Amino acid sequence: SMIYDAYTATSGQTSFTTTSSYTANKIQVSVNGVILVNGTDCTVSGGTTFTTTALTLNDRVLAIYPI
Repeated sequence: SMIYDAYTATSGQTSFTTTSSYTANKIQVSVNGVILVNGTDCTVSGGTTFTTTALTLNDRVLAIYPI
């Protein structure tokens, strides 16, 4: 079973909180349909928060991970 968390970014937003805990190598994050690379475009280290580079207003962020 997968969880799909969707966010609409505010201008300059970098941090997002997931609805459930995730394992770092089991989450996929995308912005406006483009998959981000962990360590380059975003930081996902496990837990309930991940960070991205600064986003612009209304960027669509999607996090997909197993429960």
